[in-house]
Amino acid sequence: MRVLALGVVALALVVWLGFGSPQSQVAKPPSLVVVSTDGLAAKSTVWIYDGDGLTRLGEVNHRVGAGVRAVTAPERGVVLVSADVSEDRSYGASLFRVEAGRAPQLLVDRLAHASRPLVAGDAIWVSRGVAGPALDGVRRVDALSVDSVGFDGVAHTRFETAGWELHLGATTGADVLVYLKGAAGAQLLTVSTDGSTHRLLPVGGLSQSARDFTVDGRGRVVFADLDGSGWAVLRLESGNKERLLSSASDHLAPFAWRDDVAFSQLDSDGDVGLATLGRGALGPVGRGVDVVRAVSSDGNWVALWHYRAGLVEPDVVLMPATGGRARVLTPPAGTRFEIAGFWR
Repeated sequence: MRVLALGVVALALVVWLGFGSPQSQVAKPPSLVVVSTDGLAAKSTVWIYDGDGLTRLGEVNHRVGAGVRAVTAPERGVVLVSADVSEDRSYGASLFRVEAGRAPQLLVDRLAHASRPLVAGDAIWVSRGVAGPALDGVRRVDALSVDSVGFDGVAHTRFETAGWELHLGATTGADVLVYLKGAAGAQLLTVSTDGSTHRLLPVGGLSQSARDFTVDGRGRVVFADLDGSGWAVLRLESGNKERLLSSASDHLAPFAWRDDVAFSQLDSDGDVGLATLGRGALGPVGRGVDVVRAVSSDGNWVALWHYRAGLVEPDVVLMPATGGRARVLTPPAGTRFEIAGFWR
């Protein structure tokens, strides 16, 4: 089923905004996969968005109010969707394989709530757990693991520990970055994609509020963290932290983009929008908070969330990296678009 985006339609409103050079305004974007979730519905729909319209790929059933996250494996023609299916608010999510012409396939369960899977090596990487006993006045300690899951659903535990929370941060290709929180503090570690080794990264002063982990073209980890009285974008190389910029706001949302770093810029009047350290302000769709979620494999296209003032759910923006026509996909009220990644 295809939905033509020629104004307000049943699913979304698509707007084209021109900026930058006229030549790039005619460029055709690669397709992007988005997952729409109505907050009152017990299912999510996976769509392929080509900049003009939406084509339905499949659906996943889950509980009402589920946290839904997704990632693409375009070389396999597969979208991996994590969604809460049980009332367990900690580890009640399951991983589904969605592809054209087939019913969604359940791969594994016990995923951490609202955790986004990663594709690295020849597997899907997930954060799983089992809740520990509740204790009065003490935070619960859970059994946590990092598992690699084959596209056939066969899972292997690659790292396990006890702690409060475990999040997958990013992949370097050879390793998966893991952010672990527990009574001893916060830690960063890597797990090799062949599952043979894991190592702790020597990062001093890491808080339990660190977020937005990505890896640049040189394998350096970029992230946001509390630093002194405010927030900072930090870059990690050989155990040393380099401060790239600081802000009183937690809206920075850094994203490593080749050898540059994208972030959401602020001024004295509030949120300005997308900028990079190397190129300055880009702001393709006006003021607001811009959160980059995906970059195409050739680095020429970017997909981001654009949070406008007063709105809860963000628009999806598909824009050329060098300037040109930005496509803006606005969800209906009460619906959220998860950006899974670029497609074929």
